[in-house]
Amino acid sequence: MSGKTVIRLVVVADDLGICSARDRGIFECLNSGVVTAAVLIPNGLSSASVYQQIQEHKRQWPSTVAETIGLHLNITEGEPVTKPAHLVSTLLSSSSSSTSSSSSSSSSSSSSSPSPPENTFMEMAELQKRFNKGQVNPTHIAREFLSQLQWFKQRFGHFPLFVNGHQHCHLIFCCAPVMHVLKTCGVKYLRNTQEICAGLGARIPALCPRCDWISNNSSKIMERYRVRV
Repeated sequence: MSGKTVIRLVVVADDLGICSARDRGIFECLNSGVVTAAVLIPNGLSSASVYQQIQEHKRQWPSTVAETIGLHLNITEGEPVTKPAHLVSTLLSSSSSSTSSSSSSSSSSSSSSPSPPENTFMEMAELQKRFNKGQVNPTHIAREFLSQLQWFKQRFGHFPLFVNGHQHCHLIFCCAPVMHVLKTCGVKYLRNTQEICAGLGARIPALCPRCDWISNNSSKIMERYRVRV
């Protein structure tokens, strides 16, 4: 078999901690070997209880916890980990609603939709639109990512070795402050939407044009900071 490239397939389950039902399914897949790793979202509905469940299940896994559990960064659902929340104000739905309130003041109250909670993240489409207009502070993204990385370290005793993002937020909002945080925290592996097949020197075809765009948008700065190994 000498001279042949051995490729290890890593199957990662996203959204551990987003809700108890999802958690049960992910732990079942990890324990049976259907998936090889999972990424934990720090601000999900069940995030607080997942650590204890990991301690109960880890004996069934062939790899260490550090190799099995990574971080799923999230700035498009729920509340920020950063406290107080105003430190990441340009990521919040309150920022979006306050900007649009002046333009919609003439609308009738009967046609207006309920405002989202003040300290929750705005949805991806709105966040991306505002980011492209320069209305989102990149340091706020980096600050929230750092808070989530520190949240992980407080529980596991180390920063995550591998990271990806909810709705690909780690790639769509890829910028120098974000890469600096990931590099400083020792993140070795960062998911891309267009992977390079190690040993073959070829790219795996993108799943869709949007995935191709997301990959091209982030690849250069990822290579500059050498986050992916």
